[in-house]
Amino acid sequence: MLTVSSQGSDLSLNLLTLSFREDLEREFMKDYRKKSLGHVRAALLIAIFFYSVFGILDGLLVPAYKESLWFIRYAVFTPYVLGVFLFSFTRFFLPIMQPMLASVILLAGLGIVAMIVIAPFPVSYSYYAGLILVFIYGYTFFKLRFIWASAAGWLIVCAYEYGALYLAQSPLSSLISSNFFFLAGNFLGMCACYCNEFYARRDFVRARELEEGRKQARVANRELEKRVEERTAQVLAANKDLREEIEERKVAQIALKQSEQRFKSLSENSPQIIYTLASDGSFAYVNPAWEKVLGHRVDEVMGRFFVDFAPPEDRDLYVKLFKRIRDGKETLEDVTGTLYHRDGTKRVFSMYGAPNFDPDGRVVGMVGIIIDITEQKRLQAQLQQAQKMEAVGTLAGGVAHDFNNLLQAVQGYADLLLLRMRHEERGYREIQQIKHSAQRGAELTQQLLTFSRKVESKLRPTDLNHEVRQVHKLLQRTIPKMVNISLHLEEGLATINSDPAQMEQILMNMSVNAKDAMPEGGDLVIRTRNETLDEAFCRKHPGAKPGKYVCLEVSDTGHGIEGDKLDKIFEPFFTTKERGRGTGLGLAMVYGIVKSHDGYVTCHSKVGNGTTFRIYLPVLDAVCVQEGEGETAPAPVGGTETILLVDDESHIRDLGSRILSHFGYEVLTAPDGESALSTIRNRLDSVDLYVVDLIMPGMGGMRFVDELRKIRPEAKVLISSGQVVEDTMKRDIENGKLAFVKKPWDVDEILQAVRNVLEHPSSSAAR
Repeated sequence: MLTVSSQGSDLSLNLLTLSFREDLEREFMKDYRKKSLGHVRAALLIAIFFYSVFGILDGLLVPAYKESLWFIRYAVFTPYVLGVFLFSFTRFFLPIMQPMLASVILLAGLGIVAMIVIAPFPVSYSYYAGLILVFIYGYTFFKLRFIWASAAGWLIVCAYEYGALYLAQSPLSSLISSNFFFLAGNFLGMCACYCNEFYARRDFVRARELEEGRKQARVANRELEKRVEERTAQVLAANKDLREEIEERKVAQIALKQSEQRFKSLSENSPQIIYTLASDGSFAYVNPAWEKVLGHRVDEVMGRFFVDFAPPEDRDLYVKLFKRIRDGKETLEDVTGTLYHRDGTKRVFSMYGAPNFDPDGRVVGMVGIIIDITEQKRLQAQLQQAQKMEAVGTLAGGVAHDFNNLLQAVQGYADLLLLRMRHEERGYREIQQIKHSAQRGAELTQQLLTFSRKVESKLRPTDLNHEVRQVHKLLQRTIPKMVNISLHLEEGLATINSDPAQMEQILMNMSVNAKDAMPEGGDLVIRTRNETLDEAFCRKHPGAKPGKYVCLEVSDTGHGIEGDKLDKIFEPFFTTKERGRGTGLGLAMVYGIVKSHDGYVTCHSKVGNGTTFRIYLPVLDAVCVQEGEGETAPAPVGGTETILLVDDESHIRDLGSRILSHFGYEVLTAPDGESALSTIRNRLDSVDLYVVDLIMPGMGGMRFVDELRKIRPEAKVLISSGQVVEDTMKRDIENGKLAFVKKPWDVDEILQAVRNVLEHPSSSAAR
């Protein structure tokens, strides 16, 4: 595409067809046809005249062939062109005017090619000049568009070459000579036609803009005339005193100066930086906003260049952009760039620039606006980080669910083996280690679920200072003595609603990270204080909510975290520690716990200057009474009841069936809700308990329970899942309508849960 610039407007042209965009092209062609119609009709008549007049030469040069040549002139070309002329007076002509005119030129050229073939050599050589006239006429006088004229011209060229080579069999020397002039004439005609159409289109664009300017000028003139009439009326009312008219002119001059002053005031009070550059790229003017945004005084900026305030990596970009505007007369919009503040910090800007023209239309520099978007970019980055953490949390929850099912099989089959072995048997301790490793894996999945907020926190009113003091005692025994631990706990700290165990996890994880960051020793400081987050803070920190909070701050004097790693520290399995030290789940779990408590966490770090974590936990409005812990569950026993185990994992069905059967139960299994319902219909009254997984393909656990209630409202159901149940099912568990056991369970846990439901139908087996 080619761009035509006209008085500040850029309009795109197709480089080959010279076409505008679709809507503007229709407007141009309508105007072009309308203005060309009279000229085209005259051109058609002139074409008929000259094509016919040259018939005289036919009679003089080749009288023996004149009848054939006159047939072409008077029986073919002249009637056809006359028909086109008459057709031009109909309403159907304008839409197809260009192809019709192209056909006239093509017919004229083909007619002359036919004459060249008919006339004997050397007389035929004189007809070559007629083709040159056709090219000149078609390309320059006939109002043909470049694309149509070129198509007709090259078709004539092809016809001529064929006729000259194969029909007329012209001598080689004559053919070479005529071809040279013939092709040169065609090419020059194309250039002329291209230029004519290009400038016609450019003039059309300028005419449109001029007409728009005239409309605005007419509106302004009417307004001006109205003002002049009013002022004239005032003058006439004052006896048409010349002195009063002079006074009015003075008033008008004062108004003009006031207008200029208002423009100056607008520029100088604009919050955005407005500037102009000289032709060499130096600053010719900047408004006072530069000093407010970037700190430099105006006199410190004048005469200097953009590159003087830009970081090294951006300087070539600014030079190229300026040359595009000055030399290419381009207008650039929303270009993102970076400039240094006077204090050395970087600021990000959205930049706009356009050529600055003098009264003669020459580019004497550029004008532009710079908008500070540093804060906007920072907020966008924070929002993207929050969205990424949300996506990672969803992924972590899904992975943890699958791990729970795998660990359930490892732990359960280890339990089965242990049930059949005595303590002194060979392999007993190894199987115990397998079970222990599976339990450690379950703890890791719990950390993943904590990050993804898919485990339930046991919240209660908590004194955070008390929890910090308790953890401090543990840290004094576990943290090396070369790390100095100090507490700064605010008295009268507000109460929060939290899970004390999870608060301990937060403190331990961050303290251990701080210790690892200070291998040679240092200071670990834990602070608490009451804080109120206002709207301004929350606008700068997406994810934070206004309100009253307790702030837990953990800081160290360690080696700090590099800037490019700060955005990743809360992601699961990301760690800055060396290989083999840490799982990368510590801070991910902190993030998940804080989010599950409706809190907000920030991290500030600088390499060599330590790291500070701040956790904001909402203040509890009203302190609730916490229920006491239940009694210790009795030792698990078996039974003889019938149990239907519904789980989509075959190894879990096999494991559960073997464990429960070992302790005397009759066990039925089903891989999904649909199969379970089919089993129920066959043995409706014989099933005493349903053990159901929540997440299954097809009919999931929750829907199966709903369908089961329709068939057997009194059915006893034990939910087995590694995920937190939804609110509706949670209420049923709390009300005793359902029971819950968390995966991965061991033999004692599943047996105890089964007996609790079978013997105490109104109580929950949740753990």
